[in-house]
Amino acid sequence: MHRQSCVASLYSLLVVTICLCACGDSGSYRLSWTLGCADARGPCQVVSVFSCAQVGIDQVQVEAVRDGKASVSRFPCFDRLDGAKATGPGLAAGEFTLNVVGLTPDGHVLTDAVSQTVTIPESGVVEVSVDISVAKQCADGVDNDGDGATDAFDPQCSSADDDSER
Repeated sequence: MHRQSCVASLYSLLVVTICLCACGDSGSYRLSWTLGCADARGPCQVVSVFSCAQVGIDQVQVEAVRDGKASVSRFPCFDRLDGAKATGPGLAAGEFTLNVVGLTPDGHVLTDAVSQTVTIPESGVVEVSVDISVAKQCADGVDNDGDGATDAFDPQCSSADDDSER
């Protein structure tokens, strides 16, 4: 009987702790992304890690800017549980500009920034969707034509502006 009482007390304490933490949460954003839909060069919908890898993107970086101060977060391009979505950190309520870029596996910026202004609520999350552009084939770090050569080392690429390694 004493064991059941202890378990019940621990459960009650856990529920109270969760409620207190949830009630004190600040607002945030829930970001979802596609790749290259606007320019019809990417896979568009991100359905696997392969969707990201075929355009050279390993991570998505979000810079949340307000009053000249920035908070930077990085998320996997495709997460096994969340897919192409991520929830940002708690932010103070108000207007922020989110600058979103795709990063290479070694953390270099690969894509142009997509900027979106959002209003972060006092609590809860605001939904944000962006389409991240993709780099041209001769600048994406991927062996797009399967010949063993990448970008500047591929004889089919005359410059980083080429959009075909074939």
